[in-house]
Amino acid sequence: FASEWEVGQGRCRSQRNLAEPAVTHPVATSLCDKYFEKEESPLRSCFKMVDPKPFMQMCLHDMRSASYDEMEGKICVTAAAYREECREFGVPLDMPRTCVRCEKPDGSEMLAGDIATVTDQDSPATAADVIFVVERKICNKNVIPNLIRIAQSIEERYAARGFVDTRYAVVGFGGDGVAEKPHVVTADGQIFSSIRALVSAFGSLSIGNGESDPFAALAYAGQLPVRMASMQTMILVKCTTCKPDDDNSMYADIYRMLIDRGIHLHILDDDDFNVRTASKPSKSKRIFGVDRRLAFTAKDLKELHGDPEMHSQIRLPKDFCVPLALESNGTLFSSMKMFEKRAVNKKFVDVMARRVALSSAPECQICECVSLDDGVGQSVCSRCVSPTLGPVRSPDFSPAMYEEVAERKTYKRPKTKTLRTQKQQ
Repeated sequence: FASEWEVGQGRCRSQRNLAEPAVTHPVATSLCDKYFEKEESPLRSCFKMVDPKPFMQMCLHDMRSASYDEMEGKICVTAAAYREECREFGVPLDMPRTCVRCEKPDGSEMLAGDIATVTDQDSPATAADVIFVVERKICNKNVIPNLIRIAQSIEERYAARGFVDTRYAVVGFGGDGVAEKPHVVTADGQIFSSIRALVSAFGSLSIGNGESDPFAALAYAGQLPVRMASMQTMILVKCTTCKPDDDNSMYADIYRMLIDRGIHLHILDDDDFNVRTASKPSKSKRIFGVDRRLAFTAKDLKELHGDPEMHSQIRLPKDFCVPLALESNGTLFSSMKMFEKRAVNKKFVDVMARRVALSSAPECQICECVSLDDGVGQSVCSRCVSPTLGPVRSPDFSPAMYEEVAERKTYKRPKTKTLRTQKQQ
């Protein structure tokens, strides 16, 4: 029967000895022993559940092709495999400390548990991490295809300020099925990508009709692996009103996250602004967006000055995400301007990008390298001197600044139509 599988009359030509020689390098054997045999191994709590001997052999096998400088890294591959096997048996393990690394702005590395202070004088911020948090609802159907234009304009404005390395991530929520909960929309298989790859991420945002929780989406976006000392910006593209939970705990947690970590939240909402002194909607329609002090219109196209007097006449919506944006030195812009004439649309994109890029990173940050659930290192930074924060309560929706009713009324929306994408240069 075995002869039936014969494919030739010749013998195997190779006379080479294929047996692998034993590892004799003392450093290699010592490192493998340290993690897979010694009693003081950081993996020892799983030894009785998962036999470490096969992983010891795996470790020695990997060491055969490793140079002296690569040996420590080879250990991490085997340790990750053993950690995953232990997880299947219900034994959680931390990755060895030397396997968890975080990159500093100067290119050097920190290990898990290390803490570093980064100041603007020592390491001026030249990197920016921008996260688009997009509600996958019909109200954003014609806005989503044009978000790339906003991103491209932001890229140009950041570059003009000296930010030479800007990355983008997309978080979706409110869609159908698994797209209802907050989730990352990858580009080229990566969480963060360049402006070129961002086009495919936005193109993957199909429209659905699931339950929407903007607070949960912001909290999820805050867990993405941003870089140490980078400028951090979130752009929330939504049409669902942000409502607090019973004890306002989610509002308080997001507020502290934004303030402590120096994250700037900008909102692109499907609502026009209401002006107290306007008898007609024409005056409110001129407003593109607002921050804490200023209102922005087409007049800010060349120079971003803003209008404090017009700002004092605006009635903001009673939306719990709005004070989060304004308190974090962010903004509220109206996506209704994406439905205006092409000339107005172009001015709106430019003005919004100018204001988004105006924010700056904290002058001083304390960063710690921590291990995520998957064993990958991530730097978590906070301001060296955080603003004094007392108990975080619900925002005071004073009638002087906010609408008197919670339900917002928008002016008649133009007929939904597909917007023409700007031609690429």
